[in-house]
Amino acid sequence: AQGDSEADTVLLTAISGGVDTLFIQSGAELWGTFDQENYTIQIDDSPSPENYSLIDEAARRTIESGGKVYIVEADNMPAPEALVAGIFRYPIAEVVDDTSTASN
Repeated sequence: AQGDSEADTVLLTAISGGVDTLFIQSGAELWGTFDQENYTIQIDDSPSPENYSLIDEAARRTIESGGKVYIVEADNMPAPEALVAGIFRYPIAEVVDDTSTASN
């Protein structure tokens, strides 16, 4: 199974229902917003009226999709220094921006 510990990749995949198992470092918080139209997340430095906990959203969507969520102490995280890590349901394809093949 493919997995990752880069916060933006894990959060995007979890929010879209693609994480089978989500690991969250105990006490970790990442604030920001998810742009569904452009499939991007914005991670902010602190909470504000315009944003929300991306970790809570990722956990909620993982559970709604039938996945498992584990709160893990920092020393037991699958990847050192990671706030979140995930095992994905399916391989994640790299998105390539290839403008050289644009017609006209």
